[in-house]
Amino acid sequence: MPETMRALVSTAVLLACLNLAYAAKSGDRSNGEIAQELADPNTAQAQDDSGSFWEGLIDPQDGYLDMSDWLMEKHGFLAVPILITEPAVGYGGGLAAAYLHRPNDPNSGVPNVDEGSTTAKRSVPPSITGIGGVGTENGTWGAGAGHLGVWDEDRWRYMGALAYGNVNLNFYRPDNGRNDFGGLDYRLDAWFMNQQIERRIGESNFFLGARYVFADVDSEFDLGNDVPGIEPREYDSRTAGAGLMLGYDSRDNIFTPTRGIRMQAIASLYDEAFGGDFHYPRLDAFGYGYWNFHPDFVLGARLDGRFTDDEVPFYHLPFIQMRGVEAMRYLGKHAVMGELELRWNFHERWGLVAFGGAGRTANSFSELGEAETIFTKGVGFRYLMARRLGLHAGTDFAWGPDDFAFYFTVGSAWMR
Repeated sequence: MPETMRALVSTAVLLACLNLAYAAKSGDRSNGEIAQELADPNTAQAQDDSGSFWEGLIDPQDGYLDMSDWLMEKHGFLAVPILITEPAVGYGGGLAAAYLHRPNDPNSGVPNVDEGSTTAKRSVPPSITGIGGVGTENGTWGAGAGHLGVWDEDRWRYMGALAYGNVNLNFYRPDNGRNDFGGLDYRLDAWFMNQQIERRIGESNFFLGARYVFADVDSEFDLGNDVPGIEPREYDSRTAGAGLMLGYDSRDNIFTPTRGIRMQAIASLYDEAFGGDFHYPRLDAFGYGYWNFHPDFVLGARLDGRFTDDEVPFYHLPFIQMRGVEAMRYLGKHAVMGELELRWNFHERWGLVAFGGAGRTANSFSELGEAETIFTKGVGFRYLMARRLGLHAGTDFAWGPDDFAFYFTVGSAWMR
């Protein structure tokens, strides 16, 4: 089936599911009648168990399908089907179980902006615990667990993850950011662990923290582990690094921001002393900005840079990561990229997005100015799945220099 047809069919299925869920509750009634019924306590008491379930999925404010009450007030637990459309590993899916820990403040996690103001106020995001597994059509599979902890009214933020993956990929040689020959098939059998903690500086929007990353990787190429440019010790190796983090976060919510700025710089040293086999520095820095310049429009901008040197193994080289580009397709010791995204909320629940980006990779910083520029573009749609959390979900259709791809997006496409 052609890629475009697959995307259209998958999107049609998603829209049909939303429509069926809504129809199961609403029947032939209007949104106003549904809201009135849910607001009536006598009606609510008369509902059976099935009705109570659907009540938790319908917003009494507008009568539309909404996950806010079910997540924040009733269960807090969500079984999340995962749909994978990443070109690097093919189509696939999986299942995750996520639990949202309700903060003590009933307004926590809710978009919080002064009426008539253009400045985002602080909101406390919920803590989230998750576990899940995935598999794709090219034989890739993996499983993992993680926790995002927010404590002391968002003065402390913690993120920890442990994952295992058996991933089938293509390797493209990093030649000054240009990869003109076909990829080499290989497999990565890897364990990965991440631990990081951040502390808010006073009452500001700045955070200071530390991070530790460890990966145990066994790689095997279909044509044999004798690839030019890859040292023999890289195929079965470990990499481990510790770093300092400086961040800034003024977003109005962590899921689908409409206002505010998110920036972070992580300076890490990977070394044998931390449990790895290589010595190299790495700097990861990014910035996202969101401007709600009109009640119906949100403009987002992203800048992202990843820089390393010395003995970095091939599987930890920076690469261009944008919608429309195969993961690990454009590699180099240095990678920079930027994107713009415009979201038009033409309906209280529905929105359209248009986006475009550009990126470069090179093996030295001085070569970035002469490196090939990789352009992407795309469109998509969004549905407000959880109004109280400001959480949107939808599908993006993207075109890059090599192929077409589509993605199912929950929250922001730049969620980091």
